[in-house]
Parts: sequence; structure tokens; C-alpha cells
Amino acid sequence: MNATGKATLLSLVGLAALVVIFFAPVLFTDRVLLPGAFLTGFHPFTSLASSAETPWHILQWDALAQYYPWRLFAHRWLRQGIIPLWNPHAFCGAPFLANGQSAVLYPLNFPFWLMDPARAFGWSAALHFFLAGCFTFLLARRYQLSPLASFLSAVTFAFCGWLVAWTSLPTLMNVATWLPLALLLTERVAAKPCPPRAVALGGVLGVVLLAGHFQVAFYVFLAVALRGTWLFVSRRAFPLADARGSDISAWALVVALAVLLAAAQLLPTAELARFSPRAGSATPEGFRNFAMPPAQLTNLLSPMRYDVLVGERQVYPYAEHCGYAGMIPLMLALVGGIVAWRKATFFTALALFALLYALGIGAYPFYFYVPGVSQMGGFGRVLVLWCFSVALLAGFGCDGLMRWLRPRGSHHLVLAVSVLLIAVTVWDLFNFGRDFNPTSPRALIYPRTELTDFLRNKAQDGRVLCLTPEWTVAPHPAGILPPNAPMVYALYDVQGYDSLQLRHYKEAMDHIAGAPGASSPLLNGNMILLRNAQSPLLDALAVKYVASLQPLLDEQFKLVGMLNDVYVYENRAAQPRSVWQGGTTRPVALTEQSPQRISLHTDAPQRGVLILADTAFPGWRASVNGVPRRITSHRVQRAVAVGRGRSKAEFVYFPTAFRVGLFLSGVAVSAIIVSMTPRRRRVFHR
Repeated sequence: MNATGKATLLSLVGLAALVVIFFAPVLFTDRVLLPGAFLTGFHPFTSLASSAETPWHILQWDALAQYYPWRLFAHRWLRQGIIPLWNPHAFCGAPFLANGQSAVLYPLNFPFWLMDPARAFGWSAALHFFLAGCFTFLLARRYQLSPLASFLSAVTFAFCGWLVAWTSLPTLMNVATWLPLALLLTERVAAKPCPPRAVALGGVLGVVLLAGHFQVAFYVFLAVALRGTWLFVSRRAFPLADARGSDISAWALVVALAVLLAAAQLLPTAELARFSPRAGSATPEGFRNFAMPPAQLTNLLSPMRYDVLVGERQVYPYAEHCGYAGMIPLMLALVGGIVAWRKATFFTALALFALLYALGIGAYPFYFYVPGVSQMGGFGRVLVLWCFSVALLAGFGCDGLMRWLRPRGSHHLVLAVSVLLIAVTVWDLFNFGRDFNPTSPRALIYPRTELTDFLRNKAQDGRVLCLTPEWTVAPHPAGILPPNAPMVYALYDVQGYDSLQLRHYKEAMDHIAGAPGASSPLLNGNMILLRNAQSPLLDALAVKYVASLQPLLDEQFKLVGMLNDVYVYENRAAQPRSVWQGGTTRPVALTEQSPQRISLHTDAPQRGVLILADTAFPGWRASVNGVPRRITSHRVQRAVAVGRGRSKAEFVYFPTAFRVGLFLSGVAVSAIIVSMTPRRRRVFHR
């Protein structure tokens, strides 16, 4: 191995060591990278609270409220060889895979499928931090930076404030990991457009789309497009004589392969988005809400962390405006932008573009004229491009400083200064990030309780409703089994928490709540939380048990006990989840359930209708005794005609969008495999 190879190996080993040190508490102890203490503010977990005040953070809470239940649900079914397309445990049923943040098809989510999902959060984060550093190192070496300068860039991006701030919400971090590799492959395609290189870049961009956060994926695609355009215009990689059809074909192959590879995710998500309340138009008010206040530019310069108070109630999480990349890297970036301006101009421009976009100045044409951007989150998330650009520019600055020192000092002095810069950067970023994301003992993550055991044993196929008096940002909200928690215990809930809800279901819940939008808290429209259990619609939805912090006085509800300081009532008026109607009404037992298959057996005295109180959505198909039957859909019911006598009815969810997408993704995977064969590669390179 030559000196360059040894330096590369040593750098990657050093990077791995830093990642292990950074995540050691959640890799080698019983602690997990989840804020378990947040749960102790909710019933039935309050008895587990420590003597200290229960902490609360509205953004980090999503790790427990969304990502853990989703990863656990997918883990359970993938281990049985079933891809979960439908989630029957929330919202009376809703598409699961189509929710992009479920990331069921993302290859690097394998830790969640192979091990305890709670422990996998730490291992997955460590893997992605390491890959982010490796890809940045390789890109820096592509720009002919020294191994030490490349290592500085790798450490800066891998442990930058943006990645650390979004570690609790893994889909954002997972997408950002691939940014440096995407740009590295963009350089290779630009230098020599050919099918193998185009396939490699297209494959990486396809993985970016599968990783689960389309807003950050949009920024990655935007960076690749800007870099490719920059190289084309500058003619550094595209001489005028070579800018012909073959080059255009290579870039067309990149885009086509990325979209095809992710089609199994993109098509179901696009279908779900059409039925979501988020499907709306861009508005000036929405634009103002997304733009980062100029005062938050201090987050780029200081490691001090604080949330932004809006009025007296709403808190804007720090992560939304976090762009801290370390003091030393920031100073070196300023040096690098000057001393290596020929190579670094693009990254200086990219950093400035990210700042303007975050402030809303550069985001205006995208928000109003690019479809889908107005339904994404705050503009401050684009600061991932700022942190990445600072990391690269810091490498250029480090090399420039070393070149200035060499004529003025010994080799040992130059080496010592380089090591000192890296050491101070590591200390700074570790000091910023080590305690940023709360951890907790594994036993604190959704433990079994008297209440959950009772509901598991008694509710069975019936649904539960946990009433929440009010959802607050500060202090900790009071509630029982917060949204999506019933998923963990395999309970069936009428409530839920997801950014892509079904519009028609939300309208039904608003009807129960008494006004448009009343079924969601004012501060979080992605939740459905009900305060009222008295509704004929809830009875029809098979709400068998109601949990409340206050007594329910209506005779419809029979008190069955006080469990974990919670009133638990049986709803006497609750209908079975499935019934046969034909002059009379009879309950029908569910004989088989999986995420996308429900089987029922009837013994009807005459022709009638089988009704299932589950949410309707395109893609569900029905059959009776193996014969396809048309489903008559209501917003929260599905009905199918059945004949006299014994019948076996089945409802199966296998939407066309997923089937077509799966075929297209299979074509893309086949193309990638074929392009990797030695014989095919030789043909491509001729």
C-alpha cells in the first residue's frame, strides 16, 4: 500500500473511532437514542418519572411519537416477510409505505429490521455519521486536498450542527448523508459522461429519494443540478466540442434511473399526497412562516442553543435554523474561499445561496413555481448545504494555511498545526453535539403497564380512544397514550400523528370535534386528538374503550376501573368492527389480519352486505369466495355484497401505484446490476 493509501485508511479508521466515541453511550450501554423521559409526562407512564421535572421538546418528541412506532411496526412485519403497505393501528387505517418517512424501502434502514428498533436508532445514526464523513473525505480528495485537510472536512460535515440537530428525526439525517457522494459522482459524470458513471449517480440519487425526507432530497438534487450546471458553463469538465448528445443522454439516464429506482416509493406517496390536507397552493402567509428570521443567522456563528419564542405560546425549534459547523472550520472556510478561489468558488456560491434561501430571498421562485415545495417544511433546513459548503471550504483553507507555513517552519510544525486544528474542531463539535439529543434507558421506551395490558386483552379488534384535554408546547402536554403510541401495543386507534393524513378522514374527525380543523391541536395540524367521546360516528367506528383523565358522566360509558390513574370506560354503544346487514344486523368476527389483508367468514340467512368500519382508500379490493366484488366505500367504512349461506370475504390492499412502482424499481435494479457486470462495463467504456 502506497503512502496515499495508508493516509486514506488511517483517516477512515480515525473517523470510525470518532463516531464510536461520539455514540458510545447508545452503542455499548443499555441507553438508546430516544427521549424516553418525554413519555413520563403522559399517562400511564407518569409513575416512571424521576424527581426532576420532565423535559419536553416538541421536535425531538417526534422520535418517540412517529419514528419509533413506525420503525417498530415495519420491523414486526418485515421479519415475517411482509412489506407493510397499510397501517391499521392509527386513523382507523391509513397507507403506511406511502408515507415517505416510513422509509420501508430504504436499504440502510436494515438495522431497524434486524435488531431491536429502539437500539437501532443509535447504530443507524452512527452508520450515517460515518458514511457522511467518508463521502466528504473522498470528495475532498477528489479536489486534491491533502489527507489531513480532507479529514478536517470530513469531521466538520459528519459532526456539524445540522446533522446533530436532526439526529432525532433520522430521515433528514439519512438523506443528507448522501450529499457528498452525490456531488462526487456528479464530478465523475461531468468529467467523462458514460453509462456506468451515470448509473452510479442515478443509483445514489434513487437511494436519496428512498431515504425518507423529500425536502432534504430536493436540496440534494438541487445541489447536484447546480454543480452540474456550473461545470457545464465553466467548461472545466465540458469542453464546448464535447457538449453533445452523449453528454445529454448521460444526464438524462441519471434522472431517469433515480426516479425509476425510487418509483415503488414515489408513486404511492404521490397518490397519498393527492388525498392529504397538505395538497394546497402556495400562499404569501405560508412563505413568511417558512422563511428564517435574520436574527437566527447567529446560529451559524455561535454554539449557543436556544429555541425561538413566537408570541407567548409557540416555540420554533432550534434545529430548524441550525447551521453551526464549528468556529475553526468557519474561519478556515473564509481563508479557503480566498486562497483557493478557483476551486472553491462554487462552494462559496453554494453557501451564500443556502443563506439566501433560508432567509426566503432565494426561496421565492422555488416556493411559488416549483410544485410541491410549498408543502415542505421551513426554509432553514437548507442550511445543510451551508454546513457542507463550510466543511469543504475549511479543507481548502487548511491546505492554504499549510502551504503558507511550509516555507516558514519545519515539517513537524506544519503537522502539529494541522493536528491542532483538527483536535480543536473535534472538541468544539463534540462539545456542541454530545448532549444535544437526549438518551434514555431502553426499559423506559413504551414499557408495559396495567392500562396497556388491559386494553391489549380486552379491546382485541375494537378500537380505543384516549382523550387529550389540551395539547400544549410548553409545559409538557397532559394526555394518555399520545398519538401513535397505540401502534406500539398493537392497539387500534381512531387518532394518530402523521403529516400525510387522509383528507376525508380528517373531515370526519372534524365533524366529531364540532368544527373544521377542531380535531387537531392549534400548534400541530398533523395530529388528530379528540376531546369528545360522544358521537354516533365513534360508535360506528367500533370505539370499544375510552380512557380519560376526567370522569365521563354519560350512561353510555361504563366505568371498568381506574388503571394507572386513568379512568377506563367501556362504550356500551360501540358497534362491532365488522357486521353483516340484511334486514337484521349481526357481528362478524375477523379471522385473519395483516397490514393489508383482512379475512371474514359469514353465515348469512339471506343476501346482505358485509360492512367493515375501516377507512376507505383506493387500492383496496374485495372478494367473496374467491370472486372479486365491488367495494362500496364511505369515508370510514367499506361494504361488499355477500350471498346467503357460508361465505369467506377478503379485503386486500395492493394498490396499482405500488405495483407499477415496484415493477419500475425492479427494472432500475436490473439495469444497475447489468451495468456492473465486467463485460457490460467494457462495452460501455469503448
